[in-house]
Amino acid sequence: MHRPIIYFLTWLLLVLIYSINCPSVRADNSQLNKAIEIFQKADYPKAIEAFDKVLTKEPNNYSAHLYKAVALNYLGKIDDAESEYKWLVLNSPNQETKLQAKHALTAIEEIKKQKSMYQMDSPAHDSNHGVNKSSNQVVPALTNPQVYCFIDNLDVNCKTAINFIKEMNQFYANDIDFKLIDISNAQSADLTSKFQIRGVVPTIILINKLGQIVEKSVNDINYNELKVKINMLTTN
Repeated sequence: MHRPIIYFLTWLLLVLIYSINCPSVRADNSQLNKAIEIFQKADYPKAIEAFDKVLTKEPNNYSAHLYKAVALNYLGKIDDAESEYKWLVLNSPNQETKLQAKHALTAIEEIKKQKSMYQMDSPAHDSNHGVNKSSNQVVPALTNPQVYCFIDNLDVNCKTAINFIKEMNQFYANDIDFKLIDISNAQSADLTSKFQIRGVVPTIILINKLGQIVEKSVNDINYNELKVKINMLTTN
């Protein structure tokens, strides 16, 4: 399925949660306000730390739990986000927030099911979501490592991945070959078949100079970790 509706719904839910229906913040809660300011700057790791400080003092502050859940989503930490949503369903005094959290949990569960089905059909994975290196040479030895990013230009879930690849290309253009592959384009059929891309996007594949896949990140991508792994391609 080239444009899975569930990913669009998840994105829409997250936007609704933090931009429209998020509960109002008390004017005197300066620590929470500062955490929200960090969140709004899209510095999600620091925002999570700030929300955790709020929650240390106020474990039942459901505004902090809600913002933290969304920040975790953006970092690809779906399991942690799921825990926050479950807490909101059980503890939030706001019925609208409970309902949104339930919808988010439904969407996360569906994503997990689709990802599980994808991985069952893919080559063996190691504990870090990378493909087994010892038996996975997909191309002959290369002059430069390669990074393939499979996206669908009509899928809003791929926007972050596209911008990420463009940013990485600016830094590593001389050392790594970056390729954006639109799976909705019929001309990409050979590559999607070769790398077993089954409509779950974005999917980013890292290939070292030996022609081996060393990382295959699917959908809930942690871009901070991926930056480190891309940098390692230049040293291996």
